[in-house]
Amino acid sequence: MFTYAAYNAAPAELAASAQEEGEWYRLLRAEPLIGGLELGFLHGLHPRGVERLRSLLDPGWRNIVTAMPHTLAIVAEDRSYGLASADAGGRRRAVDDVARLHDEVFALRAALGPLAVTAVELQSAPLAATGAAGGTHLATSLTEIAGWDWADVRLLVEHSDASTSTHPPAKGWLSLDDEIVAVRTAIERSGAAIGQAVNWGRSVVETRMPGGAVEHLERLRAAGTLWGFTVSGVSDQATSRSLPWEDVHLAIADVDPESLLTAAALADAVAVAKPASLRQVGVKVGAPAAPTNLAGRLAPGLGTLRALAGAWSHVAPSP
Repeated sequence: MFTYAAYNAAPAELAASAQEEGEWYRLLRAEPLIGGLELGFLHGLHPRGVERLRSLLDPGWRNIVTAMPHTLAIVAEDRSYGLASADAGGRRRAVDDVARLHDEVFALRAALGPLAVTAVELQSAPLAATGAAGGTHLATSLTEIAGWDWADVRLLVEHSDASTSTHPPAKGWLSLDDEIVAVRTAIERSGAAIGQAVNWGRSVVETRMPGGAVEHLERLRAAGTLWGFTVSGVSDQATSRSLPWEDVHLAIADVDPESLLTAAALADAVAVAKPASLRQVGVKVGAPAAPTNLAGRLAPGLGTLRALAGAWSHVAPSP
């Protein structure tokens, strides 16, 4: 089973209505392919607190937490913020926020059990092209964070599109090579286990070619740090809800025809990813431009999830 980033498709004010929120999670619990959620950390894991989130989650799910929503929100206002920041204050603020994330993760695990969170994804903000970020700073942050007591929760650095001289980036954070070096350095310094994760769409946004995700997966697999893979589409043309190359998490092309994430492209990526014995595999797809109801908001992502399950079933794991 797979993780599903349902927060990305959820209504903006979902938590304001207990009835609507309850129905949303009922739909998620009813999908047999969902083995856990990707939970977004934004000032917290849930607007109403960990206890409310505990009441909504399936106790058998193996969930992961990503700092991406929080990182994006703060970087939009503070360009010196991030775990890779060259600004000591900006880096310190980001590390302190991961400490708050850590506390919420273990509060949820205490309430629901150790499966409640099995991995945490971190990011290498801020913008790298201006010199505001660097791999040495990310390594320093990761070394400190990895030194905390995480029990059996795995730490992953999720790659976003890097700064490039050929086109404007969506995020423009560190390059994959810089992240690999930072992770290896942090592992050597801390003795902790740290991995890396690829999002199909973000790698394609960076490289401007569908094969870019496979290239990134292969490089991390060769480095021995490939632990996570998320399926998310992107288009090279305008769609009903995106500009060309915009990172808005389109579905597979069978659902979103403009998406570059075809069944063949997904199969190519899975052929590289599955033999790596990943700790996390999942889907992140947004809602359609004009969703009619909660089920409609989930439909593109669930269609992509079923495509992933089909591709996954045709690849043999490592012997």
